[in-house]
Amino acid sequence: MLLGEKFLLLPLNEKRGKLPLGGKGMSLKNVLPGTVFKDLRLKGKIDLKDSGGKKGSIHVVVIDKTPTNHPLLDEYLEIISNYKGKKG
Repeated sequence: MLLGEKFLLLPLNEKRGKLPLGGKGMSLKNVLPGTVFKDLRLKGKIDLKDSGGKKGSIHVVVIDKTPTNHPLLDEYLEIISNYKGKKG
């Protein structure tokens, strides 16, 4: 089970079977993509590296491009591997 799937279970209302969306609180659309990066990092596929530029500036570095055998993680890994950086 991916970290994002576990994360979704935390706020789940067991009686209604729904997530409490809306209102104030954490935004799932911002949190869930981060859990994919964490899963890839835990699997040793990516790491974070100091860019040497601005203080606190980091880059995502691909360490291992071999498939994880999970479609979502493999899709993200391919996107990260092919990313060429900002243009301009």
